[in-house]
Amino acid sequence: MNGKGHQEEGFNGSLQGNGFEDQVDNEKVYVHAQKDMETDVLNDSITHIGHDQHEQIDNDRFTQIGGENGTGNDHLTVKGESRHKIDKDQTITIDGSQQQKVGSKAVLDAANEIHLKSGSKAVIEAGSEMTVKVGGNFIKIDAAGVHVVGSAINFNTGGSAGSDSGFSGKLTALF
Repeated sequence: MNGKGHQEEGFNGSLQGNGFEDQVDNEKVYVHAQKDMETDVLNDSITHIGHDQHEQIDNDRFTQIGGENGTGNDHLTVKGESRHKIDKDQTITIDGSQQQKVGSKAVLDAANEIHLKSGSKAVIEAGSEMTVKVGGNFIKIDAAGVHVVGSAINFNTGGSAGSDSGFSGKLTALF
C-alpha cells in the first residue's frame, strides 16, 4: 500500500503513503489520506475498541441510516452519562411519535421562553402536586384543593392570552 506525494516520518523512518506498524510495546496502525478517503463495505462492519475513542471533524458530519428503499433503525446504549454541548441551535424533526421516560427528575430551563403546543389536546398530570408560578403569584393544585394566590385575581375582565414565537427550526441537510 504505497501512495505518492505525502512523506510521513515516524515508525521506521520515512514512509510514503500509508504506514502500518505493530511492534511489541509500540503497537499502532496509521492510515493517512492526503485528500479523500472512502471505505465501501458490502455487508457488515464491526469495530471493537478496548478503551477510548476520540474523533475530531473540522467541518460538517452527515449520517444516514437506512437505504433509499428501506428503513433503518438506530440503537444506542450508554452505561454511564451522556453529555452534549451545542454552541448554537438544535432542531429535531420527528415524523412519527416521540416518547421519553425519565427515572428520577426532568428539568427544562430556558433563558427566555418555553412554548408547548398541541394540535388538539394537552394533558399535564402530577401524582400529588402541580404549581404554576409567576413572580409571587401562583396556582397550586394538591390533595387539599386548588389554591390561587395573587396580588389581584381577575375573572372575565378582558385582556388576551399570552403568545410566543412558535416553531422556527431548520430541517436537516441532505447527503
